[in-house]
Amino acid sequence: MLTVRYKCHCMAKEAELEVPQRPEGADILAWMEVARACLGLDHAARSPTCPAAAVEYLKIPTDEDAPGIGMKPPLAS
Repeated sequence: MLTVRYKCHCMAKEAELEVPQRPEGADILAWMEVARACLGLDHAARSPTCPAAAVEYLKIPTDEDAPGIGMKPPLAS
């Protein structure tokens, strides 16, 4: 799992959310759809009356040793 942070205008502070990490070789757009769906469910649970169609921001941590966005770096041998 990968911990991302996001904030919507309805929230006083940003929230942390765990999303599945992107498997090696997986399409970035397909992974973003998974992350978006997770975020949508989390936001709806936190703020059920918020009408926003988009959040203010989403922070996806990226390690310089990771093979791509949404992926964790390989384990050291």
